[in-house]
Amino acid sequence: MATKFFGQYLLEHRLINRDQLLEALAFQRANNPVLGELAIEHGFLNTEQARKINQRQQAEDARFGDIAVAMKLITVEQLQQLIGLQKQGRKFFGEILVELGHMSQDKLDDQLAIHNNEQAIAQAQIQSAIKKHGNTYNINALAGIICRLSQRALSTTAHFQGLTTLSELTPPEDSLFLSSITIESVRDLTISIACTEFAMAEIARRLIKIPANEIDEELAWDATGEFLNLVAGYFAKETIPDDCSYKAKPPVFTRDLNSLEAIYEKVSYLKIETNIGGLIVCLSS
Repeated sequence: MATKFFGQYLLEHRLINRDQLLEALAFQRANNPVLGELAIEHGFLNTEQARKINQRQQAEDARFGDIAVAMKLITVEQLQQLIGLQKQGRKFFGEILVELGHMSQDKLDDQLAIHNNEQAIAQAQIQSAIKKHGNTYNINALAGIICRLSQRALSTTAHFQGLTTLSELTPPEDSLFLSSITIESVRDLTISIACTEFAMAEIARRLIKIPANEIDEELAWDATGEFLNLVAGYFAKETIPDDCSYKAKPPVFTRDLNSLEAIYEKVSYLKIETNIGGLIVCLSS
């Protein structure tokens, strides 16, 4: 059993259709206010200041508001006001389905309870599988970093669905692009991201903020490598002891996901679901 988004669960159980799912997601994106947008709207920040905070957020594992306060662009009081406004305007996915008339409140309550129970069981199964696989701390650390950075750097929600294998991949491994970074330290390891051409282009579009029609394959590779650099930096800080040095090599790119098992003794494949498509994050040692 894999963990999954509530919308995905409803779609798989035919409680909503794909058009209703997409409509609810679009409504959620349009109506749930982002802190930076609220700050601009209320005159606390200008567009350039918000852009600089976003840039710094890509290099730091910190929230937008905390960075804005640290840069002395807003006060703590203004941040609290913005958080209050954000909470007032936020709508959860289930609420939107009810508001759009795609589901009754009673059915929503019933399905949320079932979904939450299934997710608790799935999470326990995932952790059991990770424990048997080994390297528990590093796998959970990497999954957490990917999910946080996907939200902060790519503006997309990410969900760790568990471990997978090459034979279980959908799409198959020969349609995936692979970006890898090796971290040299007490024990060398490599972090890789495997994704489709579309997902790689979306990473580029969201990370460097340019139109999709201006992104070619080389730019998509470079942007994916830059995102991977962020992931590797956070992973090194979180998992390598303070008294140990480390060095990250430049990203390398290939279309051959099988090459990892030819090089490394152990490869862990983490299945990450996002709004821009599935990612396979590999930890090799």
